[in-house]
This record gives sequence, C-alpha cells and structure tokens, in this order.
Amino acid sequence: MKYATAGERSVGKSDSGILDASLTTALVRAARMAAAAAEKTLAAENLTLDHWMTLEALASTEGLTMAELRDRTGTPAPTLTRVADKLVSLALIYREVGEDDRRKVRVFLSSRGKSLHKRVAADIRVAEESWLTSKEEVKLREGLRPCAPFR
Repeated sequence: MKYATAGERSVGKSDSGILDASLTTALVRAARMAAAAAEKTLAAENLTLDHWMTLEALASTEGLTMAELRDRTGTPAPTLTRVADKLVSLALIYREVGEDDRRKVRVFLSSRGKSLHKRVAADIRVAEESWLTSKEEVKLREGLRPCAPFR
C-alpha cells in the first residue's frame, strides 16, 4: 500500500478549518484518520481496531488481567470479552487462571500473537509515518501526556 510521505502531504479542503475547530473536534478527526489508516492494514489480517488495541496492550506486558486490559484499551468489558474470545480462537492470545486468586484470569500474547503483532505494527508504523513526521509525533505525544489515563 502506497502512502504519501509526511513531506508530500498538502493541506486540502478536508483539512481546512481544523485549526479553527474546537480541540475536541480536532482530536476526534485526528483519531479517525489514525484509525482509518490502521483499519486498512488490519483488514488484511481480518482484525478490527479493538483486536489490535488488545494485541498492542499485551505486547508490552507479561500478561494482564481482563480489568487491566480494559483500562489499557478503553474497551467496554462485554466487548473486550468477545474480542478476547476471538483472539483466543485465532491462537493469538491465551488465558491463565490466577494462582493466588482463581477468579482472576490473566491474558497473554501467544508466540503466534507476538509474531503477528510485530508484522502488523511495522505496517501500521508505515501508515503513521505517511501522515506524521517523527518530530511531529514526539510533539503530539508530549502534548497528550497529561491526558494519558494509564502508562
């Protein structure tokens, strides 16, 4: 898939007014743009954005409880259960019952999930770089830091 580089981007009619829009509108538009780019890549793997956010959250940890995963992804609990069920059926994640508390289930990325995550993350990164330079990304992340509900 060919993307325009950040240097090739130009402000078009769809971008006009974004600087005059409310912060909420600007953030939602940016989030939709990022989601659309990711969804194009994910569609080739038959994955949704909720699947990806779950894989992404698990990729940087040694497993999470469902509650921790819900907090990291912002996915409602019933939806997250369905997402996890699907990812388990694809052998991308697996669940383990807690040793100390059998009511707590921890979710882990499988070897297959790690491999898929690495491959898809690289493709998503290409899409991100097509509309955001690394310098712009750093500034954006720094600006969003106070808003981050988790680490």
